[in-house]
Formats: sequence, C-alpha cells, structure tokens
Amino acid sequence: MSGETGPVPWSGPPCARPIPPLSIVRNISWYGDEVRRRLRKQLTVVAVLAAGLGGLIALVVVIVYEPPPPPPPPPPSYQDLVVRSAGLLRQDSGDRADLYAIVRNPNANAGVRAVDYAFEVRAQGQSVARIPGRTYFMPGQEKPIVALYETVPPGGREVTINVGTPDWVAVEPGFRPPSFVPVSRTAAVREGQPPLYEVKAVLANESTLDYLTVEVTALGLDADGAIIGAGRTFVGSLRSGERRELTVSWPLPPGREVKEVRLIPEVNVFSKAAVQPRPGIPGLEPRPTSAPRQ
Repeated sequence: MSGETGPVPWSGPPCARPIPPLSIVRNISWYGDEVRRRLRKQLTVVAVLAAGLGGLIALVVVIVYEPPPPPPPPPPSYQDLVVRSAGLLRQDSGDRADLYAIVRNPNANAGVRAVDYAFEVRAQGQSVARIPGRTYFMPGQEKPIVALYETVPPGGREVTINVGTPDWVAVEPGFRPPSFVPVSRTAAVREGQPPLYEVKAVLANESTLDYLTVEVTALGLDADGAIIGAGRTFVGSLRSGERRELTVSWPLPPGREVKEVRLIPEVNVFSKAAVQPRPGIPGLEPRPTSAPRQ
C-alpha cells in the first residue's frame, strides 16, 4: 500500500512497554534539579529581603516610638499635726485674753510651709469667739501657737484649736533647722496694774544663713509646769553670727510666780521672703534687678 502511516500502537502487555532512552531520563532529572535550585535561591533571596525589611521597620519603630511616661509616684504620706494642749489666760480687762496651744509636727522628714488654724472659745457649750491665724513648722518641731490680747467674752473658758490642711515640704535627711541661741537672759517684775513679767535676752544666730523675719515666742511656767504667761516679739533681720537684744513681757496673774521661762525663736525657712539671698547657694541667689532708666 502506498502513503504515510502513523506510529504503530503497542499491542503487547503493559509491563513490556519500551523504556525511554537514558538521555531523556537524564534531561528530565537535570531539569527537576535546576527547578529546585532556582526555587531555593529565590526563597533565600525572599528570606533575606524579608529579614532586612523587618530589621528596618524595627529600627524605625525604636527610633520613632516614644514609650508612655511612667506613672507618677504616689504622694508622700505624712502624719497629722498633733495638738498637745490649749488654754486661755485672762488679761486685766474682762473681755481680753491670751490664747495658746502646744502643737507638734511628728514628721522628721517634712516641714510645713504654711497651715491655717483657728482658736475657738466656748461658754456653756456655745462658741463665743473664733480667732484665726497662720503658722509654720520645722520637721519634728513642737511649738507654741499664741494669740495675744484677743477679744473674748468673759464667760468663755473652754478653748480648742482647729488646724487646717498643712502645706507639707519634704526635706532631705541632712536637713538642719536654723540655730538661734539665747546667750544671756534677765527677768524682772515691773510694777503696775497689773504687774508685768518682763524678760530681756540676747539672741545669737549661729546658723550659716542670714534671716530676715526672726520672731520669738516666750512662755512663763509655774512650779507645776503650767503655762501662766505668754508673750511674743518680732526680732526681724538677724545675720549669721549676729546678736540682737530683745524684750518680751506679759501680765503676771495675781498670786502666781514664774519659775521657768522658755524662749522659742524661729523663722520660716520654707519662705524665700524669710531668708537673705546668697550668691552661689541654689534657691537663694539674689533676684535680678532692672537697669535704671536713663
């Protein structure tokens, strides 16, 4: 027969199918290895690029990101001021009196820049007088608070003092309060109606700073330690190493005798207005002054 004929189909059993030539098998194996090699290379490149991009993003985050500020520390806790006692001393006039209270700051690590208080006088359970004021405390200080020659109805005998919320000032462990020392003292009774108990003293400033608003409270005690007189005087400016004479007096109750006098000098070191500026000391540098006009 003439003409082209196609491949003759295999008519034998499947297991006897002819095996492809070895060259074809090798080509197929090489092609598979090449595909795997290229795939591994591509995966390696992708992994390197991903790692670099991740590192770059992390670097940008570290540079740009600002962590939130830490929460503020809790405010320090201080013990309340303690009122030791309070009382009233009648003057020569029936409606005048001196009031006093002994109050202690139990905190050795904090002073009080300012605290309001009010004496309250009662008669038969009813309030008949209220005398307000303001004071301060050094760390750990126990001090008298006095209100002198105040108007108090004759029936008022019961005295209390109400202390407000202190303006606390934390101090370092090495804080040292001002050092004032009475270097000499004399006392005498001046005749009059009523007689006055008068104390003269010389006060020395043994601190290293100069103070502008020094004041002195004086208490007169009897043989039992009870307060029978109170006075107060303003000394004013007292430089370091300086001495200043002072006089303080109070009416002497009839039939009472002063056995002890306590002088309590003090100055509010937490107020800048009370301390003389000093160059080179933080917080005490002199305030700049404006140049005079031409």
